[in-house]
Amino acid sequence: MICIDADCEHNPPLAGILPPVLGIFYTFLATITFGINSATVRRGVITGSVTQVVVVSMPIGFAMFVAAALGTGQFSRITEFSPQSFAFLATAGVVHFVVGRYCGYRSIQAMGANLASPVQQWSLLVTLTLAIAYLGEALDALKIFGIALMVLGPSIVVGARRMRAPKPEVLTEKAIEAASEKPKFKPKLAQGYFFGILCCFCWGSSPILVRAGLDGTGLALAGGVVSYSAAMIAVALVLLLRGPRADARAIDPANMKWFIWIGVTVCLSQIFLYMAMAIAPVTVVQPLMRLSNIFGVLFAWYMNRDHEVFDRSVLSAIGLSMLGAAALGIESSLLIQWLGLPASIAGPLLWHWPS
Repeated sequence: MICIDADCEHNPPLAGILPPVLGIFYTFLATITFGINSATVRRGVITGSVTQVVVVSMPIGFAMFVAAALGTGQFSRITEFSPQSFAFLATAGVVHFVVGRYCGYRSIQAMGANLASPVQQWSLLVTLTLAIAYLGEALDALKIFGIALMVLGPSIVVGARRMRAPKPEVLTEKAIEAASEKPKFKPKLAQGYFFGILCCFCWGSSPILVRAGLDGTGLALAGGVVSYSAAMIAVALVLLLRGPRADARAIDPANMKWFIWIGVTVCLSQIFLYMAMAIAPVTVVQPLMRLSNIFGVLFAWYMNRDHEVFDRSVLSAIGLSMLGAAALGIESSLLIQWLGLPASIAGPLLWHWPS
């Protein structure tokens, strides 16, 4: 049996040191696979539909989570969940893996992964709001600063595109011929933002449901099996409808390899993230996860440079959203301790609401 828990009796004497290091390592693997996944999704939905992506990737993710739960010995402990925990985990599976994934992929299809990334970061705002309302958490000065940066990021993109007036160009015959052979990608911002915001509500609320479902048991992978099982049932019910069923049957064999890679990479990223959260503090894991945006841009440049937007406003928006997300994930008290800030600065940073 593979042991990933910090208090496992099979851990060596250095268990008190190794878990945080392993947690950072698992988080780093999660950021890489998240970045690969966003680029792969963009490639897959260029010629395929989002319904096809969800239908193909869902059973792959389910099988991988079952294998991970079996490997860690958690599969046999699924029965330890209470009926209420089952309900929370099942709801989280449908909300995150079905509705949220569909909306997130539609957003990427409409305006590319680079433009969708800053908007999808708003899911942290939803999580924070729900945590304040239902979990008794507070909003401090650092988190308010993070929220401002995350809201500012996408607004830079919209403002820059409105102010950018088209300039007449004198093109040679060769340039005109090249442009006609390789049409420039034109993002559909309205559609992308609509589905991106819907995705934020799903991906932002699911962590609250997962936390309520796990209820301190530490059975993250077992909980993932429950969530994926509910998602599989939901997808099966959707396929009873004629439209989605016909869409799923019309998969182009050339797209199948991308759909399979999407399923593998998204599940790997989630498994690595669950393993990191099981042994490392949230305040370490969540800020590090923002690196997935950097890997997403790098892989997008390598795989989809003709189907993405790489101008300065987009890259600035991604950078601001990353800083904002990091500010949301870091506790002010830890920042004060790390930097050794004086009392004059520490005081305002420790302010929180509700007090």
